Amino acid sequence: MDALADLVELRLVAPPVWDEIKWPTSSGPRPYLDEYPRIRLGGHQYLLGSMTMGMRSFRPEIVHVDYEPWSVIFWQTRLAAALFARGARVVVGGKKNTYRRYGGLAGKIKDSLARAGLKLVAGVEAASRMAAGMYAREFAFPRDRIAVVTHVGVDVENFEPAAGRARTDADPLVVGYCGQFSEHKGLRTLVAAVEAARAAGHDLHLDLLGEGDLRPELERQALTRPWMKVEDPVEHDQVAGFMKRLDLYVLPAHVLPDHEEHDGHALLQALSCGLPSIGTRSGIIPEILTGDLEQLVEPADVAGLAAALGKFATDPGLRERLARRSRELVLERYSFQQVARRKTANYHRLLGVGGEEENDG
Repeated sequence: MDALADLVELRLVAPPVWDEIKWPTSSGPRPYLDEYPRIRLGGHQYLLGSMTMGMRSFRPEIVHVDYEPWSVIFWQTRLAAALFARGARVVVGGKKNTYRRYGGLAGKIKDSLARAGLKLVAGVEAASRMAAGMYAREFAFPRDRIAVVTHVGVDVENFEPAAGRARTDADPLVVGYCGQFSEHKGLRTLVAAVEAARAAGHDLHLDLLGEGDLRPELERQALTRPWMKVEDPVEHDQVAGFMKRLDLYVLPAHVLPDHEEHDGHALLQALSCGLPSIGTRSGIIPEILTGDLEQLVEPADVAGLAAALGKFATDPGLRERLARRSRELVLERYSFQQVARRKTANYHRLLGVGGEEENDG
């Protein structure tokens, strides 16, 4: 948001929970932030305690709703725009790359809300090519009104390569993961793959940072595996310190019927730190690890992941090449400034001003 505020006149409407967020840049008040009480409706649905949502005084040209069109908050925002910001172009920020269809009345309501909502927007800003494909496939939304712009960026000053860190051939290769300790993240696959690679003669250590339902199980496993460590969660700005202790990053996400990896945020942070990385073919991961960075295995494939780990363990030249290219990629496409620039280009396109918007797919 700070980077976007440098390029556009910004007003961020959010619930008061934003007061609790530790901003990744300098502390201090955000003059563009408007906070309203959150009225919870159950599940992930909520309203904000404002009729105008700040639009009566601000009068935006673009209203970007970072929620899917079947959510209640989307409809509240769209109503406020219709009443107080007539003529504004409404944009849906689409992060979901799969669409869960329900049976019965609930499914009909969801589908009706989604289709009706999409008729009232100027465009969709999809977080990935897979999300863009979902909107085009499930709702026949015109491809030329979908822009692919990464949902998250990276603080490249905090997440930078470790300075002066050197390793010898006698040192174990430290493999890491940071994020949710959840079933769909594939951590059981990762532990089993590291164990298999070690059995094949590769000196690997595994370092996990995060929190979630699998934490007790992972902690029990670490008690009998001296090469495995489970670290406590840390503040966001301290995650970079964890990354800089690694030699290789792995995101082994699974594919579920209604979920695939959305944004790969920790993967992008690892790449920004110059870490060679392995991912699975889940959601956005193949869109990030593409071209000369393509190091992909199938989800839940223990043998395939173990083989990939072994390849990195025996090829320092590969690690060095991918480390350089990983940092370059983030600087080119995923810094806060680059993401903000691409968002702004899309807004200009929707308003019919400026040059062509950069579309990832």
